[in-house]
Amino acid sequence: MKTKATKDNPQERYTWKWTITRALYEKGFSTTDILSLYRLVDWLMMLADDLTNQFTQHLIAYEEEKKMPYVTSAERIGMLNEAREMVLEALDTKFSNNVPADIRQVIKDLNNRLMLRKLHKSTIQSKDIDDFRKTLEELTAEDPA
Repeated sequence: MKTKATKDNPQERYTWKWTITRALYEKGFSTTDILSLYRLVDWLMMLADDLTNQFTQHLIAYEEEKKMPYVTSAERIGMLNEAREMVLEALDTKFSNNVPADIRQVIKDLNNRLMLRKLHKSTIQSKDIDDFRKTLEELTAEDPA
């Protein structure tokens, strides 16, 4: 409900995302539960790049203050793999498994979760595979890493 209510107010969305995320830690959930629930919150309450960076720094500072466990490299890799799989699954569903191999390869090579989230959203919004390809090319041109 807060995602919908904050659609046109990025700063308010940031505030609510932070409030919800902090509550996950303060309710005493396990690390696994926090990560699972946070993935949902993160997906639902996407923020612009600048607010995402600000949020990440805020979260890192909070975790350090509370002596929270650091997300390991293996966990980050797992999150990236999951994000890639979500984009590919959405593409297969939307375009009846007719996704060109070059598009699949570009997605498999991406290491940017925010970009993968944008591509997931683009999959839903694209009218056809060429429309998706255009978005993919624009995003990868902005951030070739």
